[in-house]
Amino acid sequence: MQTQQNSIKGTVVDEQGEPMIGVTIKVKGSQAATITDVNGGFSVNAPNGATLELSYVGYTTQTVTAKTGMTVKMSPDSQVMDEVIVIGYGTIKKRDLTGSVSSVKSEDIARVPVSNPIEAIQGQVAGLDITRTSGDADAELNIMLRGTRSINGDNTPLFIIDGMQGSYSELNPNDIASIEVLKDASSTAVYGSAGANGVIIITTKSPKKGKHSINFDAYLGLNTIPSYPETRKGEDYVNFRRLAQQNAGTYTSDADLFPTSFQNLIDNGNWVNWFDLGTQAGITQSYNLSTSYANDRMSSYFSLGYYNVEGNLQGDEKTRYSARAKIDFTANKIVKYGLNVYAMYSDHDKRSNRIWNRMMGTAPLGIPYNEDGTVNLDPLGDGGNTLNPIADEAEGQYVNNIKVLSVTPQAYVELTPMKGLTFKSTLGGHFTSRRQGLYTGSQSYEHLEKDPVSAKIPTKFTYNYKWENVLSYNFRIKKDHDFTVTAVAEWQKNRLEESSAEAYGFDSDSFGYHNLGAGTGQPKVSSSFVGSQKMSYVARANYSYKGRYLASVSARWDGSSVLSEDKRWDVFPAAAVAWRISDEAFMSDLKAISDLKLRASYGVTGNAGAAEYATIQNIRANKFGFGGDVQNSSGYSNIMANKELGWEKSYMVDLGLDLALFKNRLNFVVDWYRTTTKDVLYKKTLPMGVGGFGGGGLSIWANVGETRNTGWEVAVTSRNIIKKDFTWTTTLNWSTNKEEVVKTTSDGPLQFGDYYLIPGEAIKTYYGYRYAGIWGTAEADEAAKYGQKPGQVHIAEKGEADYKLNTDDYYVLGQATPKWAASMQNQFTYKNFDLSVLMTMRWGQTIHYGLTGWYRGDGLNATPVICDYWTKENQSARYPMPDANNGNPQYQDWANFFDGSYFKIKTISFGYTLPKNLVKKVHMENVRFYFTANNPFVFTKCDYLKNYDPEKGGDDDSTPMSKQYVFGVNVSF
Repeated sequence: MQTQQNSIKGTVVDEQGEPMIGVTIKVKGSQAATITDVNGGFSVNAPNGATLELSYVGYTTQTVTAKTGMTVKMSPDSQVMDEVIVIGYGTIKKRDLTGSVSSVKSEDIARVPVSNPIEAIQGQVAGLDITRTSGDADAELNIMLRGTRSINGDNTPLFIIDGMQGSYSELNPNDIASIEVLKDASSTAVYGSAGANGVIIITTKSPKKGKHSINFDAYLGLNTIPSYPETRKGEDYVNFRRLAQQNAGTYTSDADLFPTSFQNLIDNGNWVNWFDLGTQAGITQSYNLSTSYANDRMSSYFSLGYYNVEGNLQGDEKTRYSARAKIDFTANKIVKYGLNVYAMYSDHDKRSNRIWNRMMGTAPLGIPYNEDGTVNLDPLGDGGNTLNPIADEAEGQYVNNIKVLSVTPQAYVELTPMKGLTFKSTLGGHFTSRRQGLYTGSQSYEHLEKDPVSAKIPTKFTYNYKWENVLSYNFRIKKDHDFTVTAVAEWQKNRLEESSAEAYGFDSDSFGYHNLGAGTGQPKVSSSFVGSQKMSYVARANYSYKGRYLASVSARWDGSSVLSEDKRWDVFPAAAVAWRISDEAFMSDLKAISDLKLRASYGVTGNAGAAEYATIQNIRANKFGFGGDVQNSSGYSNIMANKELGWEKSYMVDLGLDLALFKNRLNFVVDWYRTTTKDVLYKKTLPMGVGGFGGGGLSIWANVGETRNTGWEVAVTSRNIIKKDFTWTTTLNWSTNKEEVVKTTSDGPLQFGDYYLIPGEAIKTYYGYRYAGIWGTAEADEAAKYGQKPGQVHIAEKGEADYKLNTDDYYVLGQATPKWAASMQNQFTYKNFDLSVLMTMRWGQTIHYGLTGWYRGDGLNATPVICDYWTKENQSARYPMPDANNGNPQYQDWANFFDGSYFKIKTISFGYTLPKNLVKKVHMENVRFYFTANNPFVFTKCDYLKNYDPEKGGDDDSTPMSKQYVFGVNVSF
């Protein structure tokens, strides 16, 4: 007997009785479905008494019994505004936030198949600038939140993993439940000195109550050989050399263009693309298995992970194994306790990064391999003057193996003696053992170039402890006044032990680094120990009146052993207020506004980032020759002690606006901030008149100078289309930051590394001669005044010309950090298909491009094709004329500073989820197949950066960024 189908008609309204458009209505147990029209009405084929499921973004899913003429009232989803956000030492409802906090959930992290979770959120948080340092298999990330504050100190945010300070690079991304980014001082001040650069809180997954699940995720990817600027070869290479001789007046005939060995290779057509020989298309594999279960008394989560990646250099490969066990027990209504243990082991074979500029700088000629297939150590036949850039590929000649084992155990007990009162005590540790084995053999590039045959085994053992006690009391007075008071006591101890053994002069390469005793030279042995500890106390109070008026005040007292005894302790206060205007009575008629909140905060954070023992005068060991023997000696180190060294402090103000429109279809988060950092920690070089030894002067850690960062952040989320079978959501992030040096120890520019500190300019400022083009034939007389001639580099002189170039003629050339950054992510779903596209932009940064620095005027070595050179017919070129007598033209390097702005399609991910009724037949819950492309397209503002990804900067020593294409599957049981 069949149930008679009727056309069930009805209306859907919101919490205020207004019609709702686009609500999805599904009939349980059938394929029938529809959506509401502009009047909130719907009609669906279903029998009377059938179960209807109504869903809409921002509202709780309703399950009702079907009947004709029904009216369904939808309720706002508390998870949209009351979503729980992890903050320092606790959690808070999203609607009650007074500070600036961004949150990224697990589904947005897992969408990007990368080796660590932080790279997965690149472009998803406004104000958080994340870039890769290279394309190596284990490339580190540069992470900066709201600009550069410190000069010599670390500007990386603090990472808190399940309450413990830890390393994000060791984590399995599939274990992550959420990542919260705490930006303003009211959010980070509770971490005191550790939170000066912002705080990123990583929370791992916990099981859902009453559900047993098994998840398997796997993907296989191809890391394609990165695009790289081409070098001149063939006839183009010959023409360049010919022109170089003609300009130098040394040309006689083509037979004398090159040394005999080069000419023989050219005559025989022995052209070589060293880049193709030294690189490979690497494979990436990842397999992750997890299981979880929870009931009223116990919850558990276990995971195993395997990750393997081959880099684009042959022999560059990393393998990582990971495991996590997370167990929680509820003994009774008062006592809860648990254990969380994570272990990771990695094995990495590295290659020397310098192979990239070797391949760029070697002439595009040669015989790379001998007839027996071994590496030819004299590929150009010039008696070994030109080394083979792929010499390290020979078996056992260059070995650099790094093994790391880390364990992070954490145990806690939580007491709830009365309603609202909780006490949680957590004891955790982070232990890491790292062993590196390094061998440079008799035929390795390093040895053939300059280094001795050597073997070295450095080891590093890190053990950090943390004991944290948190007392929290949440109570309400007269229904409208909510209070949460938190007190924290925290103790942290860090230890680092290092040792190294090194031997030289091996008669055989067969041992590698496994038999240091076989070395015939004088061995070297060294060891060191570094320790520090910190004690902290925190007090915080949160207040809410009807959820409309919100306030938070906190103070943290930190004591650090790194600083001087009189200045070890300091207090870091913060306060924030918020007003939810949308809850006011006068806003009730503005139906378009779902939520409107104003925020304001102020706080102080600190940084004790000086080197350990900077307040203690250290002793150094030395050796010297006396009487024909080597004598041991000792004396003070060249780093002077500073007994007055204190905290570097950052003072931040933040003004914010949260706005949701059209029933949360359109959301805005806008922040303006200013951070002033005073008493900046700086390793100051003292004048030689103070003293020095060994050819160098003295230095001292000191509190000097002041910096400032001012910026805007805008985050927009728009649910553009919400239909039964099709959805489209757009997320846009935009941020700008103006970093500025306010004052330094010097009235003028102060150099540190590749950058200069100049009041009024960015912290990482490039400063030097300003390239003004190439002298033309019409400027011959003016060029002669500088000792130059047409075809050579023209440097702009500052002020009134005296025709003598010196440091007084230096200009600001640009800054290494972007002036603004943006990202846009579009997510589409159509039935069981999904598509996600992430685009990122970094704009206004300058890079010092190392690859164009390999332009050589003599034409013997390879020269980048992108470097257009001056001729009488091409006087608008950027690079000087070829000249056989001038391989490295004067001032040429100043032509290598470029606008590094770029736009990138960062990620494209396309997936298909099998129908539920199909997977349930084989006792599965969900099966999704997907394809992801990482870094598929890069567009640079500057044409000279064509075929180059400037995300990693301009360093020519590091591996270029690669494109990755991944196929994967997600399976849930």
